Amino acid sequence: MVCVDYIIIIILVIIIAFLIWAEDRSQNGLNKPCQHSCPTFSPNDTMEDKIDKLIRTINLNHTVVEWRRSLLVAIICGLFIMIILRTINNECSLNGIFVVILVIFLILYMSSGYIYWSWFEPMDRKMIKVITRYN
Repeated sequence: MVCVDYIIIIILVIIIAFLIWAEDRSQNGLNKPCQHSCPTFSPNDTMEDKIDKLIRTINLNHTVVEWRRSLLVAIICGLFIMIILRTINNECSLNGIFVVILVIFLILYMSSGYIYWSWFEPMDRKMIKVITRYN
């Protein structure tokens, strides 16, 4: 491998570490409660409170940051592809790896968005409609 390859790998590993840190921070919040945490039910809650908390929990499904996960997977797959191509035939261009990462990212991001908006979001709306009917 050429020195440039090592620099690219180091840069991509730094980006991966940042994306993991950002994802962990958004999910687990260090000194504050997680912004994606579900409200907990207590025995003293009325039925209306429980229904409101359930609706808030369902609405939390719409706060996922999918681009970070897609980019993280795309970079990791791109690194593996770069390493495999370098060991097989020692020909792997920098532009080719970025194109592979971009294509993987776009496929993952668009497919997860499609699945979310065509399946999960309508199902959540139906659940909220049924829940509010009994409120």
